Order: sequence, then structure tokens, then C-alpha cells
Amino acid sequence: MFVVKTVVYSSCAVLCFTALGYRITASWRNRRDPAVVALIVALLAEGLGWVLAVPNVAAAFDDATGVPNLAVLLMHILAVGLFTPSMLVLLVYWSHPPEQAWPRARRRIAYAVAVSATLVALWVYAAVEQHAETYLPQNYTRPPVALYTLVYVVTFGAGLIEIFRMCVSCARRTEEPWLRRGLRLTALGALCYLSMCVNRISGIVLAHLGLDPLRWEWLTPAGCGSAILFIAVGLTLPSWGPRLAVWVRSYRTYRTLYPLWVAIYRAVPHIALEPPPRSAAHDLVQTTELSHRLYRRVIEIRDGLLVLRSRLTSVALTQATRTGDEVRALGGDAEGVIAASQIRAALRAPVGTEDLSFYSPSIDSLHSEIAWLVRVSECFVGYPWPGGPAATPWSTELAGETTWESRSRTGSA
Repeated sequence: MFVVKTVVYSSCAVLCFTALGYRITASWRNRRDPAVVALIVALLAEGLGWVLAVPNVAAAFDDATGVPNLAVLLMHILAVGLFTPSMLVLLVYWSHPPEQAWPRARRRIAYAVAVSATLVALWVYAAVEQHAETYLPQNYTRPPVALYTLVYVVTFGAGLIEIFRMCVSCARRTEEPWLRRGLRLTALGALCYLSMCVNRISGIVLAHLGLDPLRWEWLTPAGCGSAILFIAVGLTLPSWGPRLAVWVRSYRTYRTLYPLWVAIYRAVPHIALEPPPRSAAHDLVQTTELSHRLYRRVIEIRDGLLVLRSRLTSVALTQATRTGDEVRALGGDAEGVIAASQIRAALRAPVGTEDLSFYSPSIDSLHSEIAWLVRVSECFVGYPWPGGPAATPWSTELAGETTWESRSRTGSA
């Protein structure tokens, strides 16, 4: 249990301080906003509390101050006197106008001060003179410690329930999807935290029944670890969630376009401005400068299609239209299949004499261009084409065509 608590509580502290650093950086311009201040105080208090909860740190702190179990008292005051009231103040300012929020916040702050003073008085009254690795479970049978535990657990649990209630209420009212997700994760974290409160109360009962409460002590780090993970992610998700979503969509689009792009590149190598990925697996890890890479991939596909127009024939267009009609009858993406069929036909054909155009709907922006090419690439790979994947036997027969390697040797752009 010593090792488990060390690992879990250290991880909780790292999560809190990481979230704290991110929130300070992201909200520095609004640092005087009461909600921002409350959020920073909540994360700071929780981070310091979990540092003091690490067994070796707690023992070293008690030795340095000369006061046994002082780290436990400070950890509980940070939780009840700073973390929960700061979270409630944050939620009050998120859900009420400033003129209404401050009176509500003031009541919660006063309540936290009163509870903290009560905990200090009970801790002094308990007067446990020996450092205990697990202060509460080892002293449940002592009435002052049991009373101290009940006050701490009940007040902390009540704060968590209020955090859960307000998070759910705010999530229902907000129209911002990432804020709504963050509030729901924070509410879930508060519920996980309640498992610690339940474990402490049941531990008192077990101890007075002559049973060993330490057998269930693993529930505390398990519940607290999951709680801090959800809370830290939930409180920061509205800031980094949208950017992550944009990156994920860009990466997914970039990867979806790869089969279409590589088929066209093999037929028209000179479309590539930079050396192509050595393999599909290597393309998976191309995550730097993703917006530029995606833009280049779209441009190179379009450049390749302009060159491949000379390979299109009227027969290919007719066959593609017939295939599209069959797909439309089955409820599939007929337009995407028509374009993919035309591209497959062009990749299999030599240079012709006709100058026809690939099928394309009306496109008025880069976004719609990307969306269209994604549809084509999905049909290019996903449709059960007769004969299997498109071959490119004529990949070097375009007049004046050169490979990327030969262009790089000659210095052409």
C-alpha cells in the first residue's frame, strides 16, 4: 500500500500542477477574473494536498516541523478549506452574473473557514503524538479521531455533492460543447472522489466492529486517482479540447487522402514538392506541420488530376456513370464512386488525345475541396472494384514527366 499510495498520489500531484500550469498560461490575460482566480486556487490547493499525501513527503514534513501528523491536517484543510470552496466559487461565477455571484461565493468561503477551524480544533484535541503512515485508519477507534474523520468526510463529501450538482446544472445550460464535456468530466471526478468519503465512513464502522479497515484502504487511492484525472482533464478541456479536435480531424483527413494521393503520385511523380513517405506506416507518424502537409496533399492531388485528364476517355466516363447509377440505386455515395471510377480508369490508361474533366461537384472553398477529396479517396479504397486496386502501368509515359528524385538532382522546382 505504501508503494501504491506513493505512485498514485505523486501522479495526482503531477496532474494537478500540469493542469495548473496550463490554466495559468491559457488564462493569464484574464488573471483578475474571479472565476480564473478560483480555478487556479483550486488546482494549487489540490496539487499541494497531494504532495503532502505522499507517504515519504508527509513523514519528512512532520520531521522537519517536529509536529506529528501535521501534514495530514494541512492536506485536509487544503481539500475542505480551499479546493472545494474554490471549485464552488468557480461554478458560481460561471452560472451567475457577477452581482449575484459574489454574495453566494462569500457564503461558501465563510463556511470553508468555519470548517477548517473546526478541523484544527479537533486535530489538536485528538493529540496523536506518533506519526502514522495512515493517520485515519490507524486511529479510528479513538473517539476524537473518529469525530475528526466524520467532520472532514461529511463536509468534504457535501462539497463534492454540491460540485457534482452545479456541474451537471451548468452543463445542461451551456451551449459550448467543450465546456459541457469538461463540466461533465468534472462532475464524474466529484463522484469518484466520494468513494474515498464512503470508504472512510465504512472504515470507522469496521474498526468499531473489530475488523481491519486497512484491508479496504486501496479504495482510497483508486478513487482519488481516478477523481483527479477526471477533474484535471475536465477543468482544462474547454481550452485544449477544440484545438485537439481540429488536429485530430486534420490528421484523419490527411491519412484518408493517402491512398488516393499515393496512387496519383505513382502515375505523376513530379506533383510531389517534398520526398514522399517511404511507406504507409511512415506516413502515420507525419504529424508535424500538419496543416501545411494537408494543404500540400490536396494541392498535389489536384495537380495530378489536371495531368491525368489527358488519359480520360469517353468510354471511361460512360462506364463511371453506369457504376455510379448502380451505387445510387443501393443508397451509396454515387458521386464519390463516379469520380473514383474515373480516376481508376485514368491511372490504368496511357496518354490519349481527348481532354476531358473528372467529375466534381460545385466547390467554393478549401474546406469543401478537402471534404470532396475525402469522399473520393474513401470510395477509391472502399468500393469493391472489379480487378482489385488500381494499377499504374503507364506511370512513366507522360510526356516530359520526371520523378521527384530526378528533379531534385537537377534542381528543378
